Order: sequence, then C-alpha cells, then structure tokens
Amino acid sequence: MIKKRTESISLILPIYNEASIIKSVVTQCHRILSESFHDFEIILVNDGSKDGSDVILSELSRKNPKIRYVDNYINLNQGLSIQRGMAVATKEFVLHNAVDLALAVEDIAPLMEKATQCDLLVVERLSSPGYTVWRRITSFVNQAIRRVLFPTINSGIRDMNFVQFYRRRIIMDIMPLATSPAFTTPEMIYRAQLKGYHVMACKAKYKRRSTGKSTLGKPHDILWSLYDMLRFRFYLWTLKNHPEKYYRVKR
Repeated sequence: MIKKRTESISLILPIYNEASIIKSVVTQCHRILSESFHDFEIILVNDGSKDGSDVILSELSRKNPKIRYVDNYINLNQGLSIQRGMAVATKEFVLHNAVDLALAVEDIAPLMEKATQCDLLVVERLSSPGYTVWRRITSFVNQAIRRVLFPTINSGIRDMNFVQFYRRRIIMDIMPLATSPAFTTPEMIYRAQLKGYHVMACKAKYKRRSTGKSTLGKPHDILWSLYDMLRFRFYLWTLKNHPEKYYRVKR
C-alpha cells in the first residue's frame, strides 16, 4: 500500500480548447493524487475555450468536490490563467501543470520531498523532446534576454517556465506585474529571491505532447513577454534608492 503524503496540494490546470482530452486528464490526475495525498484539489481554469470545454469542466466540478472550476470567459492566456488559479487555491502547496501533463502526475509526490525543504521549488526540464526548431530558438532567446536584464538574480536557474511548487503563504507576496505567458512565473521566481524566500531548483522529465498542438511561442506572446521583462527591469531600477520598499524578508 502506498503511504500517502500529509501535505495538501492545489494542482492548477489552465485549459484552452482541450475538450478531446479533458475528461481523461482530470480522471488520471484525480486517481493518482488520491493515491498519493490525503488532501488535494484540482483547479481547472478555462481560458475562454470555444470548443465546449466549459461544459465539460463545469460538469466535472459539479460531480466532484475536489475539482474546482474557474472560468475566464474570454481568452486571457496561460500566464493570467495560472495567476487566477493561484488566487483561489486553498491548500498548503500550489503547483501548475500543462493540461497535457508535461510533468507526469506520478512525479508530483516524489518532488514534494524537495518542495517541503523550501518556499519555492523550481522544476527544470531534463530535456525537451518534441520541441520544434522555432520553440528551441524562442526558449534560447528568452533565457538570454533574462540573463542580460537580471544577471544577479538568475541564480543559475535556466528553466523558469516548466513547473514550480509554491507554498501558498508566499503567493500573494510575489504576484507579478507580468500578464504574459512567458514571464509570469520567471517574475514570481525573481520576486521570491529578492524578498528572501528560500528558492531551490531540481530537474524532472518533460513529457512531450502526444495529441493536439501547443499555442505558445506566437510572435504576439514573445513581444508581450519582452514588454513584461523590460517593465519589471525598470520597476527594479526605480526601487534602487528605496530598497526597503521591496527587498524585505518575509518568512
């Protein structure tokens, strides 16, 4: 018999036009989390889907008290969907995952061993199977720009757009200015580091998508993320002479 972990967790799944896989994904998540944790919730954030996903999600949440449904009504993007999920999370630890389960649900419980040792655990991909040439280029450029703009707070963490485990008590203190899909979580990681929270990193397998198509990496999203990076860089410069307004330690 598997010994269940005592930590409670909120799993956030942003969803956009995924009607064909939602039921199987949520069923899998619920089964594995039930086997691994005493207390958990699955937060399904519908990001303005137009394929009937909202009907399926609403039905799933009505039938199971551990499944919660958040509707954006319009398409906001993955970054804002994650933020909305975080805002309503109620459990001790909060993490997000892609609806195609890029991080295997089976890996969540083992990773909790490391998550309990810090305030924020950044999970980096061991490899990126299935990435297109364009996706590899945009990822490389994204990392390069972050290294230039934030050289002192990268702390050797390269992959900030996979999965993170957050202690819920720190989330509202590190909520980002960013609204873009590619800089929401990097800014939260930077804010956690700057405010003195304990940030750790580890690596895990990345599972390539087997059905459907990713919507990330569009030119609009890239420019949006660049704008958010520059805005946060400027924000930090304005605080240079008044560090007490930002660089405070909360534990």
